[in-house]
Amino acid sequence: MAQRSVGFIYNQRAPEAVSLATKLADYCVGEYPTWQCDASDAHTVAAAMKETQLAVVLGGDGTILRVAHHAALNNVPILGVNLGRVGFMTELPPSEALKRLPSYLRGEAWTEERMMAQVSVLPRGEKTAATEQVFLSLNEAALGRTLVSRLVFVAVSVDGAHMATYAADAVIVATPTGSTGYTLSAGGAVLHPESKTLLIKPVAPQIALNAAVVVHESAVVRLTLGQDDQSSLNIDGFINMPLAPGDSLEVRGSEHVARFLRMGSRTYFYKMLFERLGFGKPISPDERRTMSDKS
Repeated sequence: MAQRSVGFIYNQRAPEAVSLATKLADYCVGEYPTWQCDASDAHTVAAAMKETQLAVVLGGDGTILRVAHHAALNNVPILGVNLGRVGFMTELPPSEALKRLPSYLRGEAWTEERMMAQVSVLPRGEKTAATEQVFLSLNEAALGRTLVSRLVFVAVSVDGAHMATYAADAVIVATPTGSTGYTLSAGGAVLHPESKTLLIKPVAPQIALNAAVVVHESAVVRLTLGQDDQSSLNIDGFINMPLAPGDSLEVRGSEHVARFLRMGSRTYFYKMLFERLGFGKPISPDERRTMSDKS
């Protein structure tokens, strides 16, 4: 059996990405077959991923989201090198990538599994093989308005039970990974990335509960657009499609998971979360004493 390859997928808009991908691929010469590709070339990424053992992604969270769909369908783990702004899903800074890559290739890392969602688009509430479109989501599905001055009306049900009808800028159904994205900026809760739940969050609702609602992973969340409303669906920040009045979405946990290689502590998420949000600096003993003296 031929040896499976290592893929280096990069965001070509990041200045360092292409050159760093080449350096990392050169390290593997003689040990592993390699391939390189821009993350926006979905056709090439999808085809190459079928024979890949590790996907090294050079970019930010948006780049990882583009790759994660293809990696999950082929059970390929991801090693993220942070060339973006925040990098909640990434593992390595670019300055350490070349030095530390061998450890991951030797199998010294542990694998973090993150829940993904299945998003089905149902035109005017129909559900037939001919009309249903199905997508994978690692972050969120957001049903939002298309006109700045007009709210979108969305009826939300969980497992067939009506929960609420929102007049809002948007309604988001997020995975635990997506809880640190659009949902967080809209005032949602932060979930641990390995938890098994979905998060429903309205954005700027009018005369309605603004709180996020957490449901179990096997729940079926249905969003139905009002009969007089046009809207757009965004999945993971790069899949966009217009929706017509009466169209529906069904969001549920997927059988596919996103796998990330990690080398540090399994509790890394909490420290990383607050550091990357700008609140992670530890308080020194001297600062504690100063704060105590002022209280």
